[in-house]
Formats: sequence, C-alpha cells, structure tokens
Amino acid sequence: MVGKQISRAFYQKTHTSSCYFGCFTGGRQGLRSTQDFPEDFDGIVARSTAFAFNNLTSRSGHFFTATRPTNASTFVPAEMWPAIHADILKQCDTLDGAADGILEDPSLCTYRPEGLLCAPSATNTTSWLTAPQISTVHKIFSPTYGPDGSPSLILACSQAAN
Repeated sequence: MVGKQISRAFYQKTHTSSCYFGCFTGGRQGLRSTQDFPEDFDGIVARSTAFAFNNLTSRSGHFFTATRPTNASTFVPAEMWPAIHADILKQCDTLDGAADGILEDPSLCTYRPEGLLCAPSATNTTSWLTAPQISTVHKIFSPTYGPDGSPSLILACSQAAN
C-alpha cells in the first residue's frame, strides 16, 4: 500500500495495475501475500518458492562441511571473499554481453579460482588463497546433490528457472 502511495505521489496519477514478482524467499512472500492480502495485487508471480525448509537448511549446512572450522587449512576467511567476488566478476561478468557487475545467469559461469592461488614461495597468504582454500572455493561453487543423487533445491530451482 505504501508503494502505491509513493508511486501516486511521484507520478501524479493512480496506478493501473499492481504486480508482484518474487523468487525463493520472495516467492514464499508472494504466496503468503495471496493468502493474507489477496486484494493488494492484480497478479503475483511466485517462482521457486522457498518452502522446503529441510532442503534449505541442508544446503546452508553444506558450507560448514565444505569450509570446516575457522582454524582448518580449508577455511576461507571473510576478508578473502571480496577478492573472490571481484575475481568471479572478472571471469564471468561479460558472459551476458554487459560489463555491469551483475551475473545475469550465474549458471553460465564456470568459476576457476586458481588465479588467486598464492605462489609456493609466498610468505604473505592474506591476499591469496592456498591450495586447500582453492579446493574449498571449488566445493562451495559446485552443485550439491542429495544422498539419493538428486540435485539440491538450489540447483533444481536454477535449472527450473531456465
């Protein structure tokens, strides 16, 4: 309702239609909006509605098994993730034809973190990744599969969206 008021104030006219689009948690919010506020929207697109909480929790738990505790050689410290992010953009940002800092379709990106591997003779490893950390980054960006071999919810949703 507030968004409609803001639009009316900005455009000096009343809206002609009101649509909601959401995916994952936003999709779940869209489903909930149809139940609680059916008059608020003319249409709701609720994709990949994140309501399979057991699968979502297992996916989140996957990161601990990939990284292990903070004192493990496989652990990637928080201060390295901006460099990894920049490296991902360097490798994959233009796959959609635009260098805009957005991966339009992350499934097109086959990220290779080896460019951040520190030299064997390096003494400063705070700006680079070690070989065990490279392995961790590979695990984090690789699809996960359930015990029965089926793709995880995240992989299944990205495949369904395509």
